[in-house]
Amino acid sequence: MVVNQKELQYLGEMVEKIVFDPKELEELKNLITAISTQKVPARKLKERIIEIRGGMMNRILQLFPVYNKSLSNNKEIDNFGNGNADLTKELEEKNSLLEQVGTKLQELEVKLQKEFIE
Repeated sequence: MVVNQKELQYLGEMVEKIVFDPKELEELKNLITAISTQKVPARKLKERIIEIRGGMMNRILQLFPVYNKSLSNNKEIDNFGNGNADLTKELEEKNSLLEQVGTKLQELEVKLQKEFIE
């Protein structure tokens, strides 16, 4: 799979918007403040962190098919008339990459749950 620097930057920006959502960060900041003043138990923060991380994972996983389709459409336009052998191979590579990303995200979710729930 060949992805140019501009496409990687675009993907990075989209993921960054998901990971550093200002509303969620503000909510976590407020929870930390409430914990420091003992208005809220620390467990509430842990639970909310896991909920937010789960939401992030879902949004990121939803992002990849859209991003992948965008890349595929651009490649199809570029390769119009060049045959489908290259596209099939590229699609297989992209599917493999998405499976690897999905596996890593699932491992991260399990790790976060173990760390913050137990």
